[in-house]
Amino acid sequence: MPICLGVPKEIEHDEHRVALVPTVAERFKMMGVEVLLESGAGTGSFYPDKAYDAATIVNSAGELYRRSDLILKVQPPTETEIEHMKEGSVVAG
Repeated sequence: MPICLGVPKEIEHDEHRVALVPTVAERFKMMGVEVLLESGAGTGSFYPDKAYDAATIVNSAGELYRRSDLILKVQPPTETEIEHMKEGSVVAG
C-alpha cells in the first residue's frame, strides 16, 4: 500500500504559498507515493490544479486529511485541521 501524501489549501489569511510544486509532486509519484492536492492549493502561487498532473485533486480538505499519511503545509495546522487528520498521520512544514 503506497504512502499517501496530502497538500491542503492554506487557510491563513494572506498566505499564498503552496507546500508542494508540480515538479516535486511528479518526483514523489515516480517513487510510488500517492499525491493528493486540495483543489486550489497552488492557485496563490500561480500553479493551477491542471499543473499537478501527478496528483489526484480532491475537493474537500476533510477527505485529504482522512486519507493522507503525510501532510505538507506552509503554516502550522489549526486545531480544526488537526481534528480532521487520521490517527498516526505526520505533518511537515
